[in-house]
Amino acid sequence: MKVVSVSAELTVIQRATEGAALLVEVGRQGGMEGEDTGALASAILALTACRLRDLGRAVRGTLPADLLVAAHNEAVEGADGEDLFLSDRRRRVGRRRRM
Repeated sequence: MKVVSVSAELTVIQRATEGAALLVEVGRQGGMEGEDTGALASAILALTACRLRDLGRAVRGTLPADLLVAAHNEAVEGADGEDLFLSDRRRRVGRRRRM
């Protein structure tokens, strides 16, 4: 059974949002030739909004957690630190602590 690392998912969403902010700043300073940085930033933000919505649904148990599993957020056995994990079997959020 695959398990979603909430921390890893949120980190990717954070980085995507930071990338969108960078594109807005590039556009504000004159942009890149041949690129619509505003449209690119808008597309990134639309995707991050969908991922946040789906993550929230999975945490509440209204969306199967396995629909969120991807290479960037798959939990690694024995990972260091605290994290929250989602799996369909439990249909709830679990917490693992480092011993």
